Amino acid sequence: MERASFAARIAFENGIRLDNSFSQEEAIRAFMLAEHLDPGCAMCYWGEASALAPTINYTIASSEAARAVEALSHAQALAISLSPKANAIITAEQQRYVMRDRSWTVDGEAGAKAADALADIFPIDDFLQVSAANAEMIAAENGVPGSASAKDPHLVKAQAHLETVLHRNPTYTPAIHFYLHLTEWQDRPAASLQYANRLASLAPASGHMLHMSSHIDYRTGEYEAAAQANMAAVLADIGYVEKMQPPGGMASIPMHLHNLLFGLVSSLISGDKNLALSFADEMQRSSPPQSLAFAESYLAFGRFLPVEDVLNLKAPGTSLANGFYHFARGEAMIRRNDGIAAGHEAALIEDVHKTGSFEHTDPKIVAMLTVARETLNGQAAIVQKDYVSAVKEYTAAASFAEENDGYRDPPIWPWPPRRSLGEALLLQGHLREARKEIETTLLAMPNDPVSLRVLAEIAGQLLDPQSAGIQEHAAKVWFGSSDLLQPGMI
Repeated sequence: MERASFAARIAFENGIRLDNSFSQEEAIRAFMLAEHLDPGCAMCYWGEASALAPTINYTIASSEAARAVEALSHAQALAISLSPKANAIITAEQQRYVMRDRSWTVDGEAGAKAADALADIFPIDDFLQVSAANAEMIAAENGVPGSASAKDPHLVKAQAHLETVLHRNPTYTPAIHFYLHLTEWQDRPAASLQYANRLASLAPASGHMLHMSSHIDYRTGEYEAAAQANMAAVLADIGYVEKMQPPGGMASIPMHLHNLLFGLVSSLISGDKNLALSFADEMQRSSPPQSLAFAESYLAFGRFLPVEDVLNLKAPGTSLANGFYHFARGEAMIRRNDGIAAGHEAALIEDVHKTGSFEHTDPKIVAMLTVARETLNGQAAIVQKDYVSAVKEYTAAASFAEENDGYRDPPIWPWPPRRSLGEALLLQGHLREARKEIETTLLAMPNDPVSLRVLAEIAGQLLDPQSAGIQEHAAKVWFGSSDLLQPGMI
């Protein structure tokens, strides 16, 4: 940054940190403060445009693209006296936008090409190398973990940019951030473990950076670590809002709900009651009643609150949450070994699904009510020792979840129904079929403690000498009580 007042420089640098943490709304606010403090600061307007740009998570509307173009025009008009490098940065950002059908829109390929060219001109500038990697990842065809081809030319270039930076500067936070995303996309999360473990100390006040290690922890089977990382992120978000008082409150921190969802899913897998209930309480406090986060809070309540407390909960009144509320009540009945009452709650989930007026336009989110109903019916069948029906229900739940959930970040349905299918087959005495289902689950979710416990039981019945070792490992990665491992609860 060149020729800006000290106060504007501080605001600008804060904007850069917020933008790198995917807190775009707050980043824009910081850059606009810098513009106010120093109206002649060209790079402050560039910063506003940079924060308005698309990310690897979100596209932008034409109105936002137009606003970014306007900010860049201000930057260019003020940049006459700046260095060639500063001018080149502004010009490269302008290449991201094109006019089509009388509206400004984003051209990802053009943006990546311009960012790459700039990185080639200034090869020792770590910031520009990471910016080029970001642009390449935005332009990549597949931006979801495990689906991206290792040969995707955009990701090959992004990897080269990021590894160049990390080789010479292994504590550069922006490079670590994008490298964690990249290795997850490429289905090689273990490659970034050494960097993931550094983020908490490098950016202790950034909720998103504290959260990022959980992507790698979750994919490598460290579910409790993922839950702990997200709790640290949630607390950092709360602290930021209390201190900075953003106009939109917690809604100004778009990743807050993501941290909550990721933390809840991780703690449900690890069995950590206290963490799960803490996430659920915050979901109820800070999430709109119609949101997925609010609905999923009932999964923790049903599994961890005392049964009477679950049964005393009031219906939330919104369609999606009502379905999850009945699932929670059903799980409370399972904990009482009352399969008939649990089946009644499953029927109420179906009623909600048929008659509800859903706030969500994503049909795959609403589809999880089918998974909830089939799972609860399977649990009820287990309690009633009707293992044939349990296998049928869990088979349907597993197929439906895999078809409609696929990869979500995190999955909408927190635990894999296929592990429940494995337990049902075990109870039916079909040991080899049960083992196949559990091993399939563990390929997708390494170290899942409940799947490991079922696998240990199967191995024991098959007289496999590895049974004791599997059971010991399962106990080390399970942070819950033994009653959550009773038949029908997994």
